[in-house]
Parts: sequence; C-alpha cells; structure tokens
Amino acid sequence: MRFKHRDLIVLVLCAVLGSALGFRSCSPDPCKHFGSTCKTDKAGNSYCDCSPDYVGEYCQYKNPCNTGEQKCLNGGTCNVLFSNNQPPTFQCTCPVGFTASLCEVPVENVCDSSPCRNGGSCHLSSLSRYTCTCPLGWKGKTCEEPDNCSSQPCRNGATCTSLGKGYRCSCKPGFNGPNCNIDVNECQDSWNNCVHGRCINTYGSYK
Repeated sequence: MRFKHRDLIVLVLCAVLGSALGFRSCSPDPCKHFGSTCKTDKAGNSYCDCSPDYVGEYCQYKNPCNTGEQKCLNGGTCNVLFSNNQPPTFQCTCPVGFTASLCEVPVENVCDSSPCRNGGSCHLSSLSRYTCTCPLGWKGKTCEEPDNCSSQPCRNGATCTSLGKGYRCSCKPGFNGPNCNIDVNECQDSWNNCVHGRCINTYGSYK
C-alpha cells in the first residue's frame, strides 16, 4: 500500500499529538511494576502514577535515586535526569558549603572558624553568612549569652527575663512570688470587690 505525501504528514502529526497528550486509556493497564497506578485526569488523558522505586512514562525504569544506598552526601538532594531512549540517571543538588557530583567536597565557608560557642551548631545561609542553633541554657548570635530562662522557671503564664546572673519573673494578676507560683488570696485584700457578698478565693482569682 502506497502513502501519498499528505497522508504521511497526517500520520506524523497524529503520532506527535498522541505522545504530547499521553495515552488514551488505562485498559489494558500500561503501567509497569507493582505499586504503580494508572490514572486519568479531567481532560481524559491517562498517565502512570509510579511507586517511589520506579520512574518513567510507564514506570518502566528503576528510580536511580532510590536504590537503597545514599547517593548525595552531606544533605544533598538527588534529582532524576531523563534522556531520550536511555535509562535515567541522577544529579545531586548540593547544600551551601559543599560541591562535586555527590556533594562530597566541602567549600571554604564562614562556619569553618566555628563561630558558634558553647556547643552551638553553625548553619550556612550563604558561604559568608550563618546562624547558630544554641543548646539549652544559651542564646545570642553566637550562643555567647547565658539563657537563665531556658528551664522555664516562671509559672502560671508569667514572663521570664534573663539577667546576667539570674532571671526575673513578671507575674500575671492573681500570682506572686519569685517564680509566680504563689496564689494571691484576693479575699484577704482590702480592695476586693465583694461588698455585701462572701468572697471565695480561687486559684489565680476569686469569686
């Protein structure tokens, strides 16, 4: 059977449009491997929703980022790379401070000088900027300042202010004492609002 030039153009266009729109039906199921699911979107185009172990249009390839071994080091992110008619490969996106194909090579940065004190952890926002995560009991940009409020000594919703060698609690109404743990007996105060009734003290208040 002979095709005219016009018929050949039509066949090529149909093939291109068909691949651009995805496959038409989930019957029979074209998706490979256990855990993959064939789904159909609102436009009527079907596609394969692959399990984490497989990738590709029909989930036909093993996921190179999920082989059971760590690909990218030092917190790097593994990304799947596709090429025409070839099994996929992977590429690492490295965090600040590391480079090379597997993020295995450290780059000189401000955290190398260990600016975070008293056991604090240094985290890069760029090669020249950092933040410190301080351990319990310390605060400040470089964890240099004692945090005397870290043990939450102020009770009953009080506000704690860390001082050089101690702390100060600002108590809410109804409580007093160094740690705001003492209930104020409003019924014993001369300013209570009970004029003709009997005052009953409650925890943190009265009625």
